[in-house]
Amino acid sequence: MTQLLRDKISSGEYPPHSLFPTEEQLTNKYGVSRTTVRLALSNLVNDGIINREQGRGTFVNAGPLSTEVRNRYLKKHVARDARQVKSTSFIIESAGMHPTSKVICFSAERPSEEVARNLDIRIDHTVWYIERVRFADELPILIEKLWIPQFLCPDLSEEHLKGSLYKYLSSSYGFEFQSASQVLRAVSLSPSDAILLDENPGSPALFVTGITYLKSGKPFELENTVYNSEAMEFLIEIGESSEYARIRKSGDTPFL
Repeated sequence: MTQLLRDKISSGEYPPHSLFPTEEQLTNKYGVSRTTVRLALSNLVNDGIINREQGRGTFVNAGPLSTEVRNRYLKKHVARDARQVKSTSFIIESAGMHPTSKVICFSAERPSEEVARNLDIRIDHTVWYIERVRFADELPILIEKLWIPQFLCPDLSEEHLKGSLYKYLSSSYGFEFQSASQVLRAVSLSPSDAILLDENPGSPALFVTGITYLKSGKPFELENTVYNSEAMEFLIEIGESSEYARIRKSGDTPFL
């Protein structure tokens, strides 16, 4: 959406000093969600392409886009770097935005056979099940579902989930996170996920399932995460022996 509006401005459809369309007008014209439009407008403001004037509206600035502006635009995107294990809070803060969370579910439960196998625990162990929406500023960027062996962090509470979970676990339990094994694929948003991400049902999204490992090699966390693909991108480093993609056979479980 950001690039589309940039192209419209560059082509002269929205000339310098002209009044730019409102969020509602853009949403209706291009058939996208208000969140998508809001993110695009925020990017254009940050790049100095448009400016908002209180009580008057939004106007197109004069002047061509410079290399500096283009670089600033790229740096403002929220990105997850697969070369390191980073918390979502860290990713959001790295983009100069403020992370917050909305906890949808927090409970102690028995794991399914698949969860137990992936976390290398017994079926009679208890796991923390966590479901929450993560926000960058006020933009919902992902929905995460996590399973963590309860014995690894028995004092975990819902209050800890409102901030950086990794930061709390590192400071309280001394955990060091070594690596993560993840599978990434494209999906369409379900109606329920679309509501949480303020998008349209069927909109493209990114789905990641994976396991995070402690420095000891012990599986710590199993995740199923849906990312707002309008707001998130992945940086992946490919090596000589790296398996960067594979075919998912029909009937495969979403876990590794």
